Amino acid sequence: MKNQKLFSLALAGALSISLLAGCGSPGGGVSPSPSPTPLPTESVNPSENPTVTTMPIPTPSESAAPEVTPLPPANPDEGVTVSPEPADPSQPPQATEVIRPEAPSQQPAESPKPSETPAPSDTPAPEASAVQSVWNQVSGLERPELMDIDSALLSDLYGIDSADVVEFIGKMPMITANVTEFVIIQAAPGKADTVKAACESRLETLKGGGQYPANQVLVDNYKLIVNGDYVLFCIDEHADTMAEAFNSYTK
Repeated sequence: MKNQKLFSLALAGALSISLLAGCGSPGGGVSPSPSPTPLPTESVNPSENPTVTTMPIPTPSESAAPEVTPLPPANPDEGVTVSPEPADPSQPPQATEVIRPEAPSQQPAESPKPSETPAPSDTPAPEASAVQSVWNQVSGLERPELMDIDSALLSDLYGIDSADVVEFIGKMPMITANVTEFVIIQAAPGKADTVKAACESRLETLKGGGQYPANQVLVDNYKLIVNGDYVLFCIDEHADTMAEAFNSYTK
């Protein structure tokens, strides 16, 4: 590098001397300017130039496709869900089948068949017994509140054995202030007199009970009627009506 610099300085000095010599030439004319001498070109030693390494640019075909790592499934038991492939845009779209609900049937509704009237039964309905018929006729009459006389009370109050009775209906007051009491009895065959005697004994008990005057009137107007095996003993303000109903069903 020093040699090249010295050579450049010498060349510049020589050029300056030539210019001075031209200015002092005789004739006073202006001497033509010498054509400029080209400056020496500084040569560069290839050995001193830095080495430049050119990297090959990969072409798109040479670049490796990035490796895609699939994501693990959210639930290990479910496996990987594969998304459906997108439709091919080059293929024409397929028509979607539309399912329409069936129209209601236009057939006229069948008219209901008339219900068949059952044929009347040849077996007549059982008729109520005489005891029940008498009670049905007088049960709607106005009376104080009464209670039923069952087989136990019939035995305790009247001394009548249940074996001597086929059917009976009896009522008595729920409170001692009232005296209304009656029995409608179908006695067993041959037991009507026994039942009648038991009713007479009960009457004597009620008479000796020191009844209120109004109740005493009812006791004095009692009814004791025997029609065959049927016996009616009645202490009631409707005693006459009960006697008529009893006779109409038992005679």
